[in-house]
Parts: sequence; structure tokens; C-alpha cells
Amino acid sequence: MSPADAGCLISLIKNLELQLSLGDVEELVKLMKNISNEITRETGATTKPRNSVRASLSKNVDQTKFGSLDNAFAIIFVEVFEVGTLAACDWEIIETALECIVAAKHVRDFELLDWVQEEEARKAREAEALKEKENAEKAEQEKLKQQHIMRLQEIREVKKQCERDEAKLVATCRESSSSHYVDGAPKPGDLFRGDTPEMKKPKNDYHAKVQPRYEVSPGKKRWMNGKWYRPEEIELFEKCRRETDARIAANKAAALARRDAMAQQKR
Repeated sequence: MSPADAGCLISLIKNLELQLSLGDVEELVKLMKNISNEITRETGATTKPRNSVRASLSKNVDQTKFGSLDNAFAIIFVEVFEVGTLAACDWEIIETALECIVAAKHVRDFELLDWVQEEEARKAREAEALKEKENAEKAEQEKLKQQHIMRLQEIREVKKQCERDEAKLVATCRESSSSHYVDGAPKPGDLFRGDTPEMKKPKNDYHAKVQPRYEVSPGKKRWMNGKWYRPEEIELFEKCRRETDARIAANKAAALARRDAMAQQKR
């Protein structure tokens, strides 16, 4: 291959905007050999004088004109034609083979483009699905958060209402309990403090615990079991106690009678 042929070949490849891989190079060699054989059979042309491959490569190929082609095309054409100068039929073979390679590459490029588009569409769908899932999870978390906040608010409101009810109940109890006492009578909170002249301060805590069961107050109320009671309340307590004692005695007598009867039957 002469330097002129090499330059023409490079221009042809650049015009076709062809980027050949190793597989394309091998396919190009096969195509050119097949086309060359067909032309030889049709025209009956004889092969040109064959020179040594290495001698032709080192003598006739201008290495600097191939650049990024990495000398691959020079080696290919020397191996195929093994001639120093390319004839017109050789250029026809080269152009036909290159056109076949370009067409095949375009088909592969279209297939690759379709695959790339499908992959991009699939990735876009997956990203959209993932985004929708994340949005749904965020919405669910926000919903749970709002429910939790509302629940806390309800608990606070209930707690405040309970505190208000308790305060009202305490105030009512204080008012009702204070109305039961005569002016000047000691109240449960004033007991054993020496605030009133009517009550004596006990000597010690033990003496305070063993106070008499009944103690008449200036207001005619009685101290019993750590509280002040009115006379009618004391009478009601005594009546309930008497009735309870009577029921206990009756139940005890009935139980003894049943026991004696069962013992008599066994005998």
C-alpha cells in the first residue's frame, strides 16, 4: 500500500465516520476477502504479483498518516491484498466492505439506542415508584405524628379537666366540712396544735394515739377515730354497730347449731 493509498483510505474512513472495534476489524477482513473472491470469479482477473507482507508494510506504508488507527488498517489491507499499490477493483472492495460494516454498526447502534432508551425508561419508572413510595411513607409518618400530637393534646386536656374537677371537689369538701363546725370548735387540722383553749396539747405522740374513744367538744360534737362527728352521726354508727353485732351473734349461733346437728347425725 502506497502512502497515497493510505491517505485515501484514511480520508474514506473519516468521511464514513467509522469507529471500528476489534470485532469490526475481523469482520471487515472476512468481507473484503469474500468480495475479492467474487470479483475474481466474475471478471476472471488474475492476482497481482505478491510481495512479502512485512517488506510491503515497512516499505510502502506511511506510519504517520494512520494516527489513531493504530496501524490496524494497514496490516489488514496488506494481509488481504499483499500488493504495493491498490487497484480500482481493490478500492471497490474496500468501499463495499466498509459500507457493509457501517450498515451493520448502524443496526447495532439502533439496537443499542433502543436498549439504552428502555433502560432509561425503566430507571425513570423505578425512580418514580421509589419517589412515590417515599412520599407515601412520609405522608404516613406525618399522619402518625399528627395523630400522636392530637392524642397528647387530648391527654393534656383530660388532665387539666381532672385537675379542675379535683380542685372543685376539694373546695366543695372544704366548704361542706367547715359548715359542720361551730365557731371556735377545733377542726381536724387544728387538733393538738394548741390553737384553741378548749383542747389540751398531748404530752407526746403516743399520748395522742391513745386518746379516749369519745371526747366531748365545746360544740357538742364528738371525736372518734381521728375525726369530729355530730351526735346524730354517732348514734347512726352505734346503731349500725349493734345491728352488725347482732347479725354476727346470730350467724355464730346458727353455725354452732349446725355443727351440733351434724355431730349428732354421725353418732
